Amino acid sequence: SEKDAFDVGITIALPLFDRNQGRVRAAWAEFYAAQARALSVRNEVVHRLRDTHASLTQAIRNARILKEEVLPRADAVLRAAEARYADGDISLAEVLPIRREHIAVRLAYLEALRDVMVAWARLKPLIVTE
Repeated sequence: SEKDAFDVGITIALPLFDRNQGRVRAAWAEFYAAQARALSVRNEVVHRLRDTHASLTQAIRNARILKEEVLPRADAVLRAAEARYADGDISLAEVLPIRREHIAVRLAYLEALRDVMVAWARLKPLIVTE
């Protein structure tokens, strides 16, 4: 007597054993994604910190070399040229290029100091102080 018959049914999902596992998994996935984003930001800051620190170190090294080695030599050359000019051994046309080079060295030193300050200004926000 199963002739010309069909079955109709309705299913209703009852969350008896689910215990909201989908939302729990979604929350864990969001948690791990947030951890990954935080690690990415941390790595980027560490990279910027290292680059900026290297720039500051190089700028300090350049300024120190100019101050301790180049400037004293330029001062000595200028003093010698000024003394020779005062004695009449050389003309003003020979002293002027030496003065120009001395000023260029002093300007290079000031630019090196500016580079130190710029590098420090970039590094300071990256340093955590508590």
